[in-house]
Amino acid sequence: MSWRTAQRWKHAKTSNRKVGVGTARRELECLQSAINHYAEEYGIHGIVKITLPRKPEGRDRWLTRQQAAQLLRAAWQNKRHRHLARFILIGLYTGTRHTAILKLRWLPSPDGGWFDLDRGLLYRKGIGAAQTKKRQTPCRIPPRLMPWLRRWKELDEKKSQIHIVSWGGVIKKERRAWARARDAAGLGQEVTPHVLRHTAATWLMQRGVDLWQAGSYLGMDPITLKNVYGRHHPDFQSEAANAFQNRNRQ
Repeated sequence: MSWRTAQRWKHAKTSNRKVGVGTARRELECLQSAINHYAEEYGIHGIVKITLPRKPEGRDRWLTRQQAAQLLRAAWQNKRHRHLARFILIGLYTGTRHTAILKLRWLPSPDGGWFDLDRGLLYRKGIGAAQTKKRQTPCRIPPRLMPWLRRWKELDEKKSQIHIVSWGGVIKKERRAWARARDAAGLGQEVTPHVLRHTAATWLMQRGVDLWQAGSYLGMDPITLKNVYGRHHPDFQSEAANAFQNRNRQ
């Protein structure tokens, strides 16, 4: 474990980020699954058991509205990175995952989602794509995002651009532009693109949105939403806290 977590993360082209405990744990879980599968298929003499490290606490770093504005401003001020503003707005207002945002198109496709502006819906996965644990469910387009989408579509149609977020072609990972905008906004390295999803979930909880509605909107299991973000909800433990006011005096 210590050897693995001392290695530099291979995708960290703009930082010295190391492999995290969570990543190393997932790799060991995959190894254990592979061993179990082989044992079931072919048989193994003796039991091979992988010792897993303690599961790290989930990260729920999110942005305040001021921090989100700073990040957007930093992306827009750099002319080479203005495509990142689209990425940020879609992430903040829909909570869609990083890779799914980069696959979004204006028209239906088998390998990525699309915006249906006429019906006001975002489809997060391609036509015929199998549903996975990521729960890429459709969601309604927020009114605040709709004007931006109409404007972007008008611009992209003139350039025959089919991907909503692109820079000289399809983007596989949003790394360099994100890192530069993040640094310019004065935010720390813990602010990764996935923080946009955390932020969307947190903002929904702060507004008191019903767990089932918010979970369906984000494509997130309501139980996970409650366990990770429930403390941001205005009704969090309110019934338990208020119960002490009504107790009978003895």
